Amino acid sequence: MLMYNFEEFLNENNIIQNLKDPSFDGSDPSSIQVHNQGVGGVRSLQGHREQIVRLLEEMLKQAKMAEKNHKLAHFNIGKILNLADPESLGGVFLRYLKNHQMAVEELEQARRKGGSGPGRTIPKGLV
Repeated sequence: MLMYNFEEFLNENNIIQNLKDPSFDGSDPSSIQVHNQGVGGVRSLQGHREQIVRLLEEMLKQAKMAEKNHKLAHFNIGKILNLADPESLGGVFLRYLKNHQMAVEELEQARRKGGSGPGRTIPKGLV
């Protein structure tokens, strides 16, 4: 059986996993790899943004359904709470927000630190 040491793949000191990669492109959110702390895995910064939008859309959908159907409102609101509450099994929304903000702050620190070379420029507008 093949075993992987995931610590080799995840840099726990940085939420951005490929910040020190020579081919890092700080101007492309789809190429910035962000560790999903509390969720697991790695997703691009753009992927985090897309997931946040999907979760918000799902919560809005459930809120509208609760508004229309009084008998099932508790069920719909429960689904919203399940997505939002970090203590629940499905509560990933706040984790995605936190991971996104931590990544943006890390990018801002790297931008302030500066540097040169391919992919080293991090535009202020991105953060």
